[in-house]
Amino acid sequence: MAGEWDQTILAVSRIADTLRQSQAPAIYGLWGLSLEEQRVAFRLAEALGAYISVTPRLSPTLTAGAVPQASSIILVGDSSLPAEIVLSQDIPVVRCDALGEINTWPYLHAFLRGRITENDMPSQLKSVTNLFSTGEPALIFRQSVMDPEIFENLIPLYSKGALFGAIQWENEEDALGRNAAGAYEIALEEAGGAASSWSCGRPKTDRNFDVPSLCNARATDLLLRLGESPQTPCLDGISLIHIGPFACPPEACDGIQSTTQDEAEYTVLRPDGIALAQHSEAESPHPSTLYVLQRLLSEVKAC
Repeated sequence: MAGEWDQTILAVSRIADTLRQSQAPAIYGLWGLSLEEQRVAFRLAEALGAYISVTPRLSPTLTAGAVPQASSIILVGDSSLPAEIVLSQDIPVVRCDALGEINTWPYLHAFLRGRITENDMPSQLKSVTNLFSTGEPALIFRQSVMDPEIFENLIPLYSKGALFGAIQWENEEDALGRNAAGAYEIALEEAGGAASSWSCGRPKTDRNFDVPSLCNARATDLLLRLGESPQTPCLDGISLIHIGPFACPPEACDGIQSTTQDEAEYTVLRPDGIALAQHSEAESPHPSTLYVLQRLLSEVKAC
């Protein structure tokens, strides 16, 4: 066991050196990490002057308890409601997967501005046009990956009073464990509430900042993936370091297999931002991600 920990310490030192030598490192993932682990990840990004990317919440103030106040519910990606959302029988619930596709949103905006009629709408949107024009529906996206442009398309609906709110609440048994909402809240705290992501260690106001865009623009030369991520950037010569619960993938140049959410007590946020205390009873031969991140931060700051 001592030999394994010695190897972990050596790997941390090696990765810290690689990160320090990078001209523009980028940190992403953070899915499956506790709030405590995510907070150390932001401290590491600050110390490195690194990019760090998170997924913004669609409606930062909308909770499961408030959803029943909407005039109707529109589900995207699945027909089931999260168990935490309880509705009365008189609230209409409609599924419309077309709202998960960016090319359908211009039609909805044009309809609400009176530029086209319902007859001009794509057939897959006709089931929800009346819900938007006569009330304030709540959107529940039951999918883990969303086009970043959908975030921007929600803003005009809020200003017109045509949308009660929106939540991205994926249809997964371990949705709570992913803690994507937690990463966003930590980003808001670290950026003084002004941004959802950081760029080069400083707050960045672009909500659509993401790692694939960074890679496509060749704005980063090294990626540090923590945990798992729905994003699949095209590396094309960009180095990748992986730290998380899975073995180091073949495309990575270095990495450490660690156990996430491994503290005796840790915190995650539900997709609607409600904090939940969790307890870990699982034993793992691998070091905790919190330990690895803290060691990395100490190594980076030491130089």
